[in-house]
Order: sequence, then structure tokens, then C-alpha cells
Amino acid sequence: MPRFLKNYNDDPYGKQRWLAWGIAVFLLLALFQNIWQNPSWPYILFGGFIAFLFYSIARPPFSQDTEQRIQKMQETRVTESYCQFSSEFRSQAVDGVILKAVLAQLAEYLPANFPIRSEDDLVKDYGLTKKNIRELKLYLSDITGRSLLGENDNLYYNKAPTVYNLILFFDHQPFSLSKTYH
Repeated sequence: MPRFLKNYNDDPYGKQRWLAWGIAVFLLLALFQNIWQNPSWPYILFGGFIAFLFYSIARPPFSQDTEQRIQKMQETRVTESYCQFSSEFRSQAVDGVILKAVLAQLAEYLPANFPIRSEDDLVKDYGLTKKNIRELKLYLSDITGRSLLGENDNLYYNKAPTVYNLILFFDHQPFSLSKTYH
């Protein structure tokens, strides 16, 4: 199954992060020894460049704000369940395949057992970009069997990027002519 987003629980660099820091420390120690014996500006500039390079490699995948916001939301939603979430869509008679597909894809991205609410904003609350949302839509169209042709005419096309609007967007899309969905 292709991944459209970085998983919240994954370390995108893993062991590479430790290797990068080890190499950076080794190079900086060698550089400082060389600067101590023979001080010159090119060595200092090169050392600064190496430090910046390895800092950019080893930085965390999410901003601390997003991570803290997700953690606070999870703490306040301890008792919520899938049944509460799906009950918000009963009056619209939303296709269950769409509901489960959207929740499954967002659950891959968020921490384990994170209770998703329909009013959650994909950009502000989850830190997704427009490109992430577009990739999510492409992947969900394959899973749900809904076509993205004529998506500009959809009532929910340019609405705020909430979970609720994403589900209703797919519910209002026509079925795809190819029967390749799962």
C-alpha cells in the first residue's frame, strides 16, 4: 500500500540520524584540531557548513507545535470511539467505504488509537500541506472507487480542509468507470 504521508510514529531517518551525528562530530573534532594548529577562515566556514548540513538532516519531521497539538487533542479525546465519529454522518447517509477509507488513511499518519473528529482541520490540526491532501485524494479515489473527474464542480471542492468536508467531497463524487478499487 503506497504511503501518501510520513507516518507520525516513523522516524524518517532512523539509524541514518545517528550516523549523521557521528560523522558530524568526527568531522567537527578533526576540523577544530586543524583550526587550532593552523587557523584560517576557510576551515571555519567549511565547519559551519558541515554543522548546518547535519543539523538539517537530523531535524525532527514535525514541528513541535504540531506534535504538541496532536498530543493535547489525544489527551482530551480519551473516551471517544469510531461509533461516535460515524454517528455524525448518519443523517447524510454517507457511503461506509468512504468513511472507513478516510479514517484508515488518517490513522496511518496519526499516533496509534488517535480519535479523529469530523471538525478536525487537516492543515491546522494535523499539519498536512496542500500537496499531502492532493495525494490523499488521489489515493482515496483508488480505494473508494470514486472518480476525481469534475472535482471542481463538487460542492465540497474548495471548502475548508476538514475531515468532514473530505468525506462529503468523496461522497458527492461519481463512481469511477474502472472497477479497480478494493
